[in-house]
Amino acid sequence: MSVYLPPLATEDLTKVVISVGQLAQGRTNANSSFTLTPNATSTTVSFALAAASTSALMYWQPTTADAAAQMATLYCTGQTQGQFVLTHASNTSTDQTFNFEVRG
Repeated sequence: MSVYLPPLATEDLTKVVISVGQLAQGRTNANSSFTLTPNATSTTVSFALAAASTSALMYWQPTTADAAAQMATLYCTGQTQGQFVLTHASNTSTDQTFNFEVRG
């Protein structure tokens, strides 16, 4: 679930309180989903909040049985501004879908 972000120049304290409250409830704009590319050993995921920092942490959670089967082979091999590359075993399944969050 995403968090409301008031405009940077806002002077409306109510909007700031709403945003802080949503953050305290665990909402974030740093999450999305991806599906592994079938019949391939890597998948590039475009995500605006991905950073070229090696200290950025990525967490993913499988949402299908086929995705869960890939957990043992799935790892990040590269991060650049706006995208990251995942390496994984080749599989014909088209439903290898994960939810993810990027931190840092």
